[in-house]
Amino acid sequence: MTFSLYRRLPVSLQNAAVTARNCRQLWRKFGYWYGHPSSPPAKSSGSPVLWLRELIESARANCPYYADTLPHSLPAAEHTPVEEILCRLPIVDKEVFRREARSFLSRRARRANSQPFKTSGSTGTPVAGVISRKDLRDRYCAIWRWFEPFGISPRRRWARFLGADITTGVQDGISRRDLINNHLFLSVYHLSEATVVQYVETLRTFQPEILDGYPSAIAALGRLMLAAGLRPMRIPAICVTAETLLPDQKEVIEQAFGVRPLDYYGSSEFAPVLADGDDGFKHLLPETGLIEILDAENRPVKRGEIGRMVVTSFHSHFMPLIRYDIGDLARYADGGSSTLTVSEIVGRLDDVVIGPDGRYVGRLSTAMKTLPQTVQMAQCVVSSSRVRVLYVSRREIPHREFDPFVRSIRDKVGAMSVVFEKVHDISPGPRGKRTAVLREAQS
Repeated sequence: MTFSLYRRLPVSLQNAAVTARNCRQLWRKFGYWYGHPSSPPAKSSGSPVLWLRELIESARANCPYYADTLPHSLPAAEHTPVEEILCRLPIVDKEVFRREARSFLSRRARRANSQPFKTSGSTGTPVAGVISRKDLRDRYCAIWRWFEPFGISPRRRWARFLGADITTGVQDGISRRDLINNHLFLSVYHLSEATVVQYVETLRTFQPEILDGYPSAIAALGRLMLAAGLRPMRIPAICVTAETLLPDQKEVIEQAFGVRPLDYYGSSEFAPVLADGDDGFKHLLPETGLIEILDAENRPVKRGEIGRMVVTSFHSHFMPLIRYDIGDLARYADGGSSTLTVSEIVGRLDDVVIGPDGRYVGRLSTAMKTLPQTVQMAQCVVSSSRVRVLYVSRREIPHREFDPFVRSIRDKVGAMSVVFEKVHDISPGPRGKRTAVLREAQS
């Protein structure tokens, strides 16, 4: 159903359309386990080494690109470390993957047994491909198993902040319902001082067990609640994804909703999954694949250093991702396994600030914490010589109140010019995401 047709429907039929679409997506993700009372079983046999070998063999036999690029002999022993196998394989550049997509497609892929996907294209031309229905379901069931001890499962009452444009305007309400699965979908495009009470009342009436969605949207709601003096709203579990969870967003969410948000990292290309654990680190779900964090010379980075994420997905048999440079930056956790535990997903390489000395500075997340309390939302627009800060606030803020932020910025990136601009709103992008850092367009 096109959005133009959807928006002409009465709200009751819009709810019916949302219900049908959500049921279809849940079935695609979980299949039989969507309605089953118990958790789906984990892989019963094998190891990352064996799963990697199986993926390599399948890719070499069925994908023209890998038939030409993968080595025909690898260490034979099953106990061979995965690192020793990976270092013998070429790294796949995202631009090559995008440009030569057909040569990555498996001969086993058919419309009946696969699901198409497309990335957001936020940094250029979108990447399009397919994933097998089995791989898709195995991946989401692995995520389900990880989060179920935290009270998160598809069968609970969900409220969701995602990018679908589900309302036709505030006058028709800021949410729509899946009437079968008891899921509530909230618009990410209408958050403001004028609507915050409507959002809060909608959530209090629905009483979700889980709040899920973009961290920028949930944090924006939290800031608006706190600024309006609304009492914190206790929600048993909050799960965020699709964006980097910044420290200041995490703090705001905890203050407004009384619970630590759980974050997980995946991608539109169905890369391996990293998910929060009890220790505050992100752990690789081993069934989903392998992750390397490499420097510019393709060597593993030291602990505490930021590097490029290169991923190998065990759920990519119809369009294999083998040592795929996904364009995100991360750092290993101190004290954790270098291949399993990550302390921070810094963000996309294209959005990260690069200092005068060439080092990656990340998304300026710690600097954002030093903004004045009256700032409700902010976005850094960065060029090679300046940081332009767009902020939303009820009042014009004197420049002196930004001094801690300016000092923090210059401590990180050097003597860059920092300018401030009060705006009415920071609009979400086409998919409903509010980006913390943007590259300034070059003239």
